[in-house]
Amino acid sequence: MAITLIAPPGLSDLPDSALNAEEIAQGQHAVKILENTKFGVVRPEFFYMGRFSDGQTVARPTSKVDNLPYLASEVIYLWEIVLTSDPRDGISSGPGTILYFDYDVEQKDDGSPGLVHCKTVYHVQGGQTTETQDGELSVWAVGVRGLDQLSLAAIPAWTNVPETDFDLDSAWREDRLKDLNAAAKRSVVQAEFFDLGEFGNGQTVPQPVSDVDGFTYPYADLVFLTSWRWTPAFATGLSSGPSGHTLARLEKSVNGTTGLVDTTVTYRLGASSDTVTQDGRIHVFAFGFRAGITATGTVSFTDQNANVFLPGKPPLDDDTLVMVRNSKFAALRPEFFVTTQAHGTTVPLPTSPIDGYAYIRAELIYLYERSDTAVPGSIGSLLGLHGFIRQDTGVTTLNTAYYRQGGAQTNTNNGTFRVVTVALRSKDVEVDSDTGGPTGTEPGFEGGVDNDLVSGGGIVLMRNPDFESGDKNWTKGPGFTIEEDAANAYDGDWVGKFIGSADAALRNSVAIPCSPGNIVLGHCFIKRVSGDGTPNVRISWRDVSKNEFATTGGGGITSSTYALSRVVGIAPAGTFFAVVECTAGAPSVSQTAYYDQFHAAFFPIDLDDVGDSADRFARTAAHSSYRPLSNALTATDAGVNATVNIAAHTMRFYQNPPNDVSNNAGNVFTLTFDTLYFIYYQDDDLSGGAQTYLATTTRETASGLYVGSIRTPLNGGSDTIGNNDGGAGAQIGGLFIFYAVLFSAGSAWANPGNAADTKTSTLSAGSKSGAGGIQTIIVDDFLGMTLPWKRLELKIRTQVKNMSGAAPIAKVDVELAGGTTFGTSIYSTSANRALQVDTLVLAQSQRLNDVRVQAALITDTGEQADMDFYEAWIEGEL
Repeated sequence: MAITLIAPPGLSDLPDSALNAEEIAQGQHAVKILENTKFGVVRPEFFYMGRFSDGQTVARPTSKVDNLPYLASEVIYLWEIVLTSDPRDGISSGPGTILYFDYDVEQKDDGSPGLVHCKTVYHVQGGQTTETQDGELSVWAVGVRGLDQLSLAAIPAWTNVPETDFDLDSAWREDRLKDLNAAAKRSVVQAEFFDLGEFGNGQTVPQPVSDVDGFTYPYADLVFLTSWRWTPAFATGLSSGPSGHTLARLEKSVNGTTGLVDTTVTYRLGASSDTVTQDGRIHVFAFGFRAGITATGTVSFTDQNANVFLPGKPPLDDDTLVMVRNSKFAALRPEFFVTTQAHGTTVPLPTSPIDGYAYIRAELIYLYERSDTAVPGSIGSLLGLHGFIRQDTGVTTLNTAYYRQGGAQTNTNNGTFRVVTVALRSKDVEVDSDTGGPTGTEPGFEGGVDNDLVSGGGIVLMRNPDFESGDKNWTKGPGFTIEEDAANAYDGDWVGKFIGSADAALRNSVAIPCSPGNIVLGHCFIKRVSGDGTPNVRISWRDVSKNEFATTGGGGITSSTYALSRVVGIAPAGTFFAVVECTAGAPSVSQTAYYDQFHAAFFPIDLDDVGDSADRFARTAAHSSYRPLSNALTATDAGVNATVNIAAHTMRFYQNPPNDVSNNAGNVFTLTFDTLYFIYYQDDDLSGGAQTYLATTTRETASGLYVGSIRTPLNGGSDTIGNNDGGAGAQIGGLFIFYAVLFSAGSAWANPGNAADTKTSTLSAGSKSGAGGIQTIIVDDFLGMTLPWKRLELKIRTQVKNMSGAAPIAKVDVELAGGTTFGTSIYSTSANRALQVDTLVLAQSQRLNDVRVQAALITDTGEQADMDFYEAWIEGEL
C-alpha cells in the first residue's frame, strides 16, 4: 500500500549534546528524530511527467506522499528522446535525413523552468537544409526539498540500530539515542540527486558535493544518467562533419570510475561513407547512494503521531522502534539499479542488495537513455529515432529508421537503452501518461514507425511531394520519370519529368479521405521546355473503391520557366477519396516538361472553417462589446456568510442593430464578508435565460460575460449594491461612493467617530431624556468630485428607538449649500423607527462638499429619545 503522511515533515539538525546523559531526554528531541525519518522518505522524490514537445511547459510536481507542491527551485528535470519526428503524426517535417538536433528542458536557474525546446534539422545531401520544431521528449521531474537551503553541521554516520536496543521497556540510553539520531539524519542524505550541468567529449564530470552536509561523493557511489542537449560540436553548436553529411550513429557515456565524458557522433554520406567526430553536448545528472549501509530487522514505515512523545509522557520502547524502522526504510528509499535493455525486453524487477527486499512493478520508475544508436550498416543515415519504456509495465520499444538518400528507407530496432530503475518502497502505482496498450501500441507511430512515412516536406496529404525522397510514392504513367536532376529541379535535387506525345498522368500515392462538398487545393510548379500541350496539376476524385470517376484540372502551363499550376476543386457526389496528380496536358507532338514542389490542402467550406486572427474572427461572447442595462447586483448578510443576488436583467450586445439578451435572476452563495467580488457567467451562444452565476476576487479570471462588481456587506452590516461596472467596451459605466469624513456631536452622542468611519456596521448612539434643549450630531466633508453624473444619491443609515413620553422628537435633516440651515428634511418622528437606509436624490450638479447631514434628539420633561446613527454616504453613477 502506498505510504502517506498527514503533513509535510521538516529537517532538524539535533545535536548529540542534547542527548547527553546529564540532559533530560525531552519529548521534543524524539519529535525531531521522528520528523527526520519522515523527511528522509520524501527527499528526493521522482515523478514521470509524460511526453512534451517544443514550446510546452512541464508542470511542477506535487508529492503523492504528503501533497506538498514543489517550488521551481526544488525541481530538476531529466529527459530522453521519444521521437525525433513530428509528434503529431510521426512524419519528419523536412526532406532528407537528420543533420543535427537540439533538445532541452529549462532548469530552475533558467528563465522558464520546465519549458521544453525541440529542434530537429534535416538535410538533403547536396541540397537544402530545413530547420523544424520536430521532436518529443519523455520528461521526469526530481523533487529535492529545500534544495540548497538545508544544512547539517556534520556528515552523519550510519548505524544499523538493533531493535533489541529498544525492547527492554527501560529508559532510553544516551548511546542508543545518539545512534538513532545519526541514523535519522543519514536517511535524509543517504540517496541524493544532482544536476551536474553540460559537458562535452574529453571533459571530466566533477564529484558532486551534498548541499546538505558537504559530503563529497566518490565516483563509486554515483550512477550517471545523461540527456542529449545537441549533436553538433560542444562549444560552437556547429557540425564537424563534412559538408553534406548527415547523422549515422550517436554514442555517449560517462565513465563511472573517472567521470570522463565520451561523445561520438558519426556522419555519413550516401550508404556508408562515414566520418567519426567527437561532436556532441550532453546534460549530466547523477544519482548518489552512499556506501557502507546495512539494514537488519524490520524495515518498514509508520506515520507515527508525534503526540506519543509529548512532555510528561514516559518514552515507550515500542514508539521508539517505529523510529528505528522508519530510519532504515527512509535510508533505502530510493534505491537505484542499472540495466541495459533492447527492443521488446522488459526491465526486470530488482531485489535490494542491502536487505533482500523484492520490489514489485508498482514501486518502480524507469529513467533511461539511448547511449548508442548502434552501427547502422550500409543503409544510409538516421531518418528518425523512436523509443520509450512503459512506466507501468517496463516493456521496451526501440525503433531506429535510416534512409539512404536516393534509395530506400530501412526500419530497425537498433540500439539499446541504459536504464536506471528508481525503486521506491510503497510507492503509489505508476500510471503511464501515454495512452495505448501495455506495450505502447498506440495508434499511428507509437507502436512502430510506418515504413512509408519518410521525409519529404511533412505534408500528410501527400507523400514525397517534392521528390526529394527519390523515385517513390508516385505512380508514373507512360513518359513520366522521377530523376535526380538538380539543374532542372525547382528546388533540391529531384524532379518529375515527362517526355512524350500522348497524354499521361503522374499520381501521388496518397488517397485523401474526403466527402462530397469538401474543397481541395492542389498546386505544383511546371515548366514546359519543348513541344506543345498544357501540362497542369489535377485532382482525381475517387469512389469508395478508389476508382477514378471525375477530375478537376488546374491552369495549364506553356512557360519554359517554372510557373504555378493551381486547382481548387469541390468534391462531387459519390466522392470518398481525392488524389493530387499532374498531367502532360494532351500534347500532339513530343513534349518535355518538368514538375516539382507539389502541395495539397483542404479549403474552408464556409466561414465556420475559417480560424480567428488578429483582425478577423467569428463573433462570440468573448469578442463582443456589451453592458447590462441595469445595476443587477445586491448583496446581503446571510448569517455566517454573504450572498450576492443577481436580479433579472438585460445584457445589450453592441452591433447593428443592438442585440438585447434577457437573463434570469440568480444568486451566488457562501461568500466572504466585506470582500470585492466580480460576478460573471458563461453564455457563448448568447441564448440568455437561466444562467449559472460565478464570483471571483480577481477581475482577470472573470472569463465570461461580466455582470459587474460588488462589495459584500460587513458581518452584521446593511445590504450593499453593485458598482454598476459590468460589461466590456466603451459603453461600461461605474459607481463611485463617497463617505463623510468629518463629524461634530453633542455630549449625548457616544462614539461619534463611528458616524464617519466609512463603515455601515458601526454606530454612534445618541440618547436624550428630560428638558434641556437639543442634542445633535453633524457629518460632512464627503470629498467628492464634479463629474457628469448619471445618478447622484445621498444615503443615510439610522435607527430610532426607546421613544417615550408625550412628544419626543428624533429627526434627520440635510443642508445642501454648505450652510447651517438644514432645510431638507429626511424624517422627523416621535415613534420608534426600524433600522433602514434613507435616500435623497441629489441634483446631478450638486457640489458634494456642500452636503451636510444633521441628526437631532429633542425631549422635554418625562420624555426619552434614542437614535443609532451608522453612516452617511453619497453614491454617484456614471
